[in-house]
Amino acid sequence: MYDLVVRNGTVIDPSQGINEKMDVAVIGTRIDSIERNIPSSSAARVIDASGLLVFPGLVDIHTHVAAGLAGLCVEADIHCLPKGVTTAVDAGSTGHLLHRAFIDRVVSNSKTRLLAFLNIESLGMIESARTGKEWSSERWAELITISNGRYDEWFVNLEETIAAIRENSSALVGIKWAHHTLNTFRLARKAADIARTRLMAENHQMPEGMKYVRKGDILTHIFHNYYNRLAGGYDGLLEDGEIRQEFFTAYRKGVIFDIGHGRSSFSWDVAEKAMAEGLKPHTISTDIWRENVGSPVRNLPYVMSKMLCAGMSIEEIVAASTVTPARVIGMERVIGSLKPGMAADISIFRLETGRFIFEDSYGRKRKGSRMLRVKSVISNGTLLSS
Repeated sequence: MYDLVVRNGTVIDPSQGINEKMDVAVIGTRIDSIERNIPSSSAARVIDASGLLVFPGLVDIHTHVAAGLAGLCVEADIHCLPKGVTTAVDAGSTGHLLHRAFIDRVVSNSKTRLLAFLNIESLGMIESARTGKEWSSERWAELITISNGRYDEWFVNLEETIAAIRENSSALVGIKWAHHTLNTFRLARKAADIARTRLMAENHQMPEGMKYVRKGDILTHIFHNYYNRLAGGYDGLLEDGEIRQEFFTAYRKGVIFDIGHGRSSFSWDVAEKAMAEGLKPHTISTDIWRENVGSPVRNLPYVMSKMLCAGMSIEEIVAASTVTPARVIGMERVIGSLKPGMAADISIFRLETGRFIFEDSYGRKRKGSRMLRVKSVISNGTLLSS
């Protein structure tokens, strides 16, 4: 007897090459089987997914969910899980000084599966710890500039960061470099190498910073288009309107290109140019935090819908939100798939058709015709919404 069966839905599971009407059966916290026409009588509970799409639980590889520890963060159980995101990866909200608090207070009390990239900076994203004009990003850039090279000395402890990663490898999946100095970028690379883990780096200080990025690392905010005061210019994918050659090289050698949409980090112009030249994102993520839970980010299904509008296929956006991010963080044997034995994380959606307006981070808009709307979420075998 199964505990739960999802019947009659169109299963899209890129990890198995499936896009067809199938049923998914759950026993306890694991997927038990995926096949056609599982009898309703064989399950204690049946979910009818007729006319709906059935995905593996979504994986958002760039979030800020260390709620209560870092001022920029949101609660995953409010802003991620109800939208079908069963696994959220915090992208550097905390550094080594708060990593135990994150694990003990946040991870252990969350229904959402939480993991994290540990910030190379000891305090994490402290530029977001205060609000108000006096602590804007411009003010922080000024502080770094006037610190006479001592910023890294004050805010980075390489040994403690490496120790934290080694001692908590089940929760900490890598090192995060945000958008500060090139020297902290170098230190993040060094920490990742010594700890034998991956690096998530924001797409800044380019092309100089590309020397610190390796195969399997993640470049997030890949399609941003804003002026970086620290770099003194537009320091992302484009230079004078053209894609820097270093990005083609990085893409070919296996660097992961991640959306990391955010409040300021997704440009339609950049995305369309990059994708037209073969640089499709490997992973789709939100960079969700307290100031972008409304437009233009909202939630991961909304960003996935935006990438449908950009020309990606339904199979591509599901892969970029399930099996690929799971593989990138070394969790592909647990999440991101509906294979038997995997965690029973299932997200059920309706694909609505109509007229939708999708806005980027700079106010530019595109018209789309498809939108994903969550209908039900199963997390670790438990039905959370229906």
